[in-house]
Parts: sequence; structure tokens; C-alpha cells
Amino acid sequence: MHRNRMAPAHVTAAALVLITLGGCGVPASQRPADPAAGPAQASARTSDSGAVTGAASRGQGVPSSQPQPSLPMTFSADAWRGMGEAAILVAPASSQNAPGGWLFLLPSIPADAGANVLAGAHPVYLGDHVLTARISPDGRWVAVIRQEPSNGTADPAPACSLWLVAADGRSSQRIADGDPITGDWQPDGTFVYTDGTAAVYAVSPAGPPHQLPVSTAPGATLQQVVPNPRDGRLALLETVPDPDGQAIDRHDELLLWDPNGARTTVLQTAGKGDGFLLGPWTADGQALFYWPDPLHSASLAADGLSLHRVDTAGHDQVVTDALPGSGAIAPTAGSQAAIQTGAGRTLWNAPKQVQWWDGQRLTPVSPNPGHTQLWPTVSRDGKTVAFVEGPATAPASQNPSADGVSLAWWAKTSLVAVDLERHQRHVLVAAGGDPVQARFTPDGRVLYADRTGLAWVAPSGQAPPRRVLTVTQTGAPMPAQWGVVAPIGIADLHR
Repeated sequence: MHRNRMAPAHVTAAALVLITLGGCGVPASQRPADPAAGPAQASARTSDSGAVTGAASRGQGVPSSQPQPSLPMTFSADAWRGMGEAAILVAPASSQNAPGGWLFLLPSIPADAGANVLAGAHPVYLGDHVLTARISPDGRWVAVIRQEPSNGTADPAPACSLWLVAADGRSSQRIADGDPITGDWQPDGTFVYTDGTAAVYAVSPAGPPHQLPVSTAPGATLQQVVPNPRDGRLALLETVPDPDGQAIDRHDELLLWDPNGARTTVLQTAGKGDGFLLGPWTADGQALFYWPDPLHSASLAADGLSLHRVDTAGHDQVVTDALPGSGAIAPTAGSQAAIQTGAGRTLWNAPKQVQWWDGQRLTPVSPNPGHTQLWPTVSRDGKTVAFVEGPATAPASQNPSADGVSLAWWAKTSLVAVDLERHQRHVLVAAGGDPVQARFTPDGRVLYADRTGLAWVAPSGQAPPRRVLTVTQTGAPMPAQWGVVAPIGIADLHR
């Protein structure tokens, strides 16, 4: 379906995975179990090699409900230089049933930095209860969505808040409160977001938010916004109420908003009672990945849904079955992507496989019977895919508890990279390294998170990993299900 809506006549000015998402991080109509922010000043000790041991820096950003965590950490500025900026989420020990984590920003260090620069470089602590953190295109700001803790009074606190925080932690702006709040940066350096109403806003660090002239159905609310990576168009998830007032019969519409003429187009309409979940755009901005969401069912979504691709003209294509969440899809050049295919919420059941999508069909990247493949990432040149690989069955464990089985499974996982041109497979981190997530850096190295911090390794696997950050174990459990809490996660990596 493909129909246009008229823009409203008047618009008034309006005044961050892997850590568990709370209510405000996902659409109110659909909240599956799927894998927060204020800076300060603290001391740190630096060795001659550029390693910093101690607390992170803290500035004047988002107020935290907790003081800076007592998290002794060692940061190797020498190992990090030349790798850009990274927003890192660390799960508190008590976070298994609480949303959000502690946010740290690893600063950009020039590749040719001298000893004085290395000695002064350290992670910046930006606060607690963070759900998502996204670094601006110029690397100077971080957009943070934070779960607001209960205020302990009869007046409920806002579900979540949106902040723009300077990358050095020295200043911040509280932009909005809402439920849900979702958004992302546009290529021009403005951040667009929804706040659970029928409005879409744009804001830049230089000024206040302003409302965009988006047309919505009567009584509808907007649950997600996904900016196009190439231009100012927006994909929007709209929930339309049932005309008879039956909440269970509400339905979703997938909208495309074009700033040229302020035109809102309906690309897809769900059936009565059904919804959608939005994934990422293709890198060329010509199509969007999304999941039809029968009955707005969190339980169905947690076990996997049918992944679709719709282009900007409304032409729809079924791709495969996949678990919802941006971590399952890694777009690359043009319309291509590495996709984690398969269903089943438990990591080691119902084997998942990383496959290459060329815009029309899927091809397995590196078939390995008896194993499951998770969290694909693609190099900037589109020639190498890396992913976590583990057994496709529950491991034997001397500790029969859920945590014991999960730890036993993670002890058998490895980090794998596949050269797509040479058809070569390299084991970058052998079993026992507990890799939980990986991202390619701008210069082609593979940055990965494990149970104790961050390290990087060359995609050829010809040299041992180099440790960047070590964090004292927080006690957070290793995840047993897709998208649930991991001790450390890479929220964003600035390229």
C-alpha cells in the first residue's frame, strides 16, 4: 500500500544492544525482552604505557540517581588511539531486572598522539540508567535516552528522558520526557525523535527542538522513528486506535515522511490488532527492514518474526525469519547486509546463521553445522563479516542453574571473521574468551566486548587481541536469551 497524507496546516515550536531495554526504549505497543547519563570529575592514574587505572572522568551532564559507580578500571590509551569514539554500557550487578546501565565514553585519540596526550586520555562517565546512546556525526555530542527511576512520590516520574550531552561531559541539555522516546541522528547533525505522542521533533545542540510537519491519523501516536542515512526522510511507526475503542484492535501503519513538500506516505498497513517493528535502513537509503508483529505480541516477537524489506515506493519483499532488533542486521554498501537468520529466543536453541543479503537473496557466510551464529558486523569496505559463534545445543554444566548453563555455553563461544572475497574463515578469539559483541572500527580492526571489558583484534587473526579496557567484574549475568543483559555492550562506535 502506498498513499499520501496532507501535511498539517500549522506547526508550533516545541519547547545511548545489549543492556536490557525498559519501557521507553521500545514501542509501547510492543515490548519484547530485547538487548543511562550524567558526567563528573574524578582522579585516575596513568602508567608510562598510557594505561589509566582508577575512576573515569565525570563532568556536568545528565543527573544520575546514583553516584559514580565504584568500578575500578584500566584503560590503555595507547591501545585505543586511532580508533575513534565509543559509547560503552556497563550493566550494574543488580541490573538483571532493572533497565539501563552505566554509560562511559571512550574519547577519540589521534593515531600519532604523544605521551602527554595519552597520559591525559581516559573514559568519561556519563551516568546511570542509560538505555541507548548515539554519537553525533561530528563526534562532539551524545544523544542519551535514560530510564527515569521512580521518584518515590504519588506523582509518577516520566518514563524516560532524552538528553544531548557533550562528548567531554562538560555540558548537557535535557531535551524531552516521554514514553516511548526513540530517535537517531540525521546526516546533517540534527537529532530527530518521537516522545510517544503524535509529534516528531528535530533538535540540534545549537538550539531548541522544533516540531516537524508530519501528518498522522486521528488519535494516532508515533512509536518509532528511523532516519534515512542518506537524506532527510524518516520512517515512522504509527499506532492507530480502533474506531470502536477496543484497545486490542489497534493497528500499526508504517509511514515515510519526506521533508520535500512535508509529504507523509503510508507504505504498509497492518491488519486489525496487528503491528510492526522497524529495523534499519539499507545503507543506500532505498529500503527499510521491518518485522510484521502479529497481535502486538511480545512473546511471539521474542521467538522471532518474519523479516521484510520495503522500498520507498511501498514494494514489499519477505527476506527470512529473524529475531527483532538492530543487532540482527548489519547493513553495508548499497542494499546489502549481513543478517542473523533463524528464530528462538534462547541463544543455543533453534540454530541461527549469519547470511549475506545481496538485495535479492540470502547466501550463508560460513556454514558450520552444530553451531549458532550471532551479532554480525561488517567492515567498512564490505569485504569482511565478523560474528559470535557457539554450540547449537545447551552445554553440560556442573551448575544446573540457569546462570550456570549460560556461563557454560559462553565458555564455548568464539569470535569469527570471514573474508568474503577470499572465502577465508579466521577464528579471532578462541573458545573461552567469552566474546559477546563485536564492531568494526573505521580502520578495519574488530573491537569486541567480553565479560571483563573491551579488546581489539585484526580481522586476519594473525596477532593476539589487544586489551583496551578492563572493568572489575560487576556480577551481571551472561545473557541466555537474545538481546537481554550483557555485562558490557558497545552502544555506539563513531566512525
